[in-house]
Amino acid sequence: MSSPMTVFGRLAALALAVALPALAQGQSTLTSQGSELSLSGERPGDQTWPGLALGADYGYAVWQDNALDTAGTGIGARLLGPDGAPLDAPFRVNAATGGNPAKPGVALLRDGGAVFVWQDGRAGFQSVYARFLNERGSFLSTDLLVSQPLFSARTRSVVSWPTIRNNRLVTRRFLIFRTINHRREFNTGAAAAGLSDGNAVVAYASYTRLTTNEPALSPEIRFFGSTAVTNSLVVGSSRAEDNMQDIYVRRYTPGGLALGAEFRANQTIKFNQRDPAITALDGGAFVVVWVTEQRLTVPPALRGATLDNLVNTPEIYGRVFDAAGNALSAEFAVNTSDAACASPSVAKTADGGFRVVWAQQAAEPSGGWDVYSRRFDRLSAAAGAAVRVNVETIGDQVGPRIASAPAGEVVVWTTRLDSARLVRLQTRGRLPEGDPNALTPAERAEMREQLRLFGQGEDVHARWMSGDSFGGGQFLVNATTLGRQFQPTCAAASNNRVFIGWSGLTLTSGFEVFGQLYSASQP
Repeated sequence: MSSPMTVFGRLAALALAVALPALAQGQSTLTSQGSELSLSGERPGDQTWPGLALGADYGYAVWQDNALDTAGTGIGARLLGPDGAPLDAPFRVNAATGGNPAKPGVALLRDGGAVFVWQDGRAGFQSVYARFLNERGSFLSTDLLVSQPLFSARTRSVVSWPTIRNNRLVTRRFLIFRTINHRREFNTGAAAAGLSDGNAVVAYASYTRLTTNEPALSPEIRFFGSTAVTNSLVVGSSRAEDNMQDIYVRRYTPGGLALGAEFRANQTIKFNQRDPAITALDGGAFVVVWVTEQRLTVPPALRGATLDNLVNTPEIYGRVFDAAGNALSAEFAVNTSDAACASPSVAKTADGGFRVVWAQQAAEPSGGWDVYSRRFDRLSAAAGAAVRVNVETIGDQVGPRIASAPAGEVVVWTTRLDSARLVRLQTRGRLPEGDPNALTPAERAEMREQLRLFGQGEDVHARWMSGDSFGGGQFLVNATTLGRQFQPTCAAASNNRVFIGWSGLTLTSGFEVFGQLYSASQP
């Protein structure tokens, strides 16, 4: 049986073997600048779900904060310098208090301002909000409702209906009222981008429910002795039509004025379309990517069974739009395998196209998750095959994000059980020695149960990409390895500075938002 160091050495050699060819060919590389920074600072409560935006002169960090408001959660943010260091004290983004603002995002605008987005509301009934900041750091408005609110209409009309009165058919006139409620519920996954024309776009997923309440006639039979008497009664009736989630986009000026109504990004409307990501392209264009649940597959264990065994296998789709919101492409598939996919992210590449990253579930017996990437040109034509980004495959690699600089793109993700944590758990006797990739399905299931019982920890890993090559292997971002270091985000500037952020557990103040600056070299 292999020793822990043997396993670690083999994994390290594999990472080095992947990294060396790229470095030998003079590819772009990424170098850390200084040590990790606390972006939120030591604050009460937990600061989670961070977002980052970084320009050549300034940037912003944003996060979800459960101690910012006296009731509920809040959205906190902080101005950053060009090196990622905080410049001012944290401030609250959401104007309304007492709710449950969550999962924020931020994007820089061409005029020096920024737009913040988030979701708020009780589970299943959230709305998406935005707030714009000018170049002086002053808010230009209160919270702006991005997602469409409830639409309700009440009509009144006089109708003549054939009715039964005392067992006789007669025609009667009725004054009836009909109420139509068009609800937009479960508005989630807010994402924003600043366009090259100076405007901003916000994408989100939204669920539609149409409810109609109107009167109808219903017969009532009563007996008087042995005689049955039938009369028609007016009763209320309700009819509801539920649609799945769709991806919507709304355009704004830098001052926060809506440029028209929202529009739907996806063409397929069967099953849910969710978890959007968005990035700006040249000429004011932009691309939206999302998870679609339209594909039906039969699990391998049920192959040859009936159609009742069909399940939704999520895929990644995308679509390109111009500055006015007109589609420049049909929706297109990003992934090329039959595996389940999740958590898409997208960034513009230096050649004017874009790169999409996502998490993809591996085939059994491992069943774990890996991070994949694929490049496209500006009109959505694939520029290559999908490639796996992560080197280590011991644990799950989830929640990827991507940011682009002129020299290349950085991909970050959460790693659940990397080789270093594996060695520590094996040394402590909590996991058996040996290569987990060589375990049988039963042994792997037992290992996962041990991880569930003892805690596996999470770390933030990253990898640099330039064109079709990797600028080295994957690397650990967080210096602190206490507990969970997760929910990574990233941003990049035109001067090839790259900033990676995440939420991490501390000994003194719960979860804080941290950041690490890097510098990219041109090949």
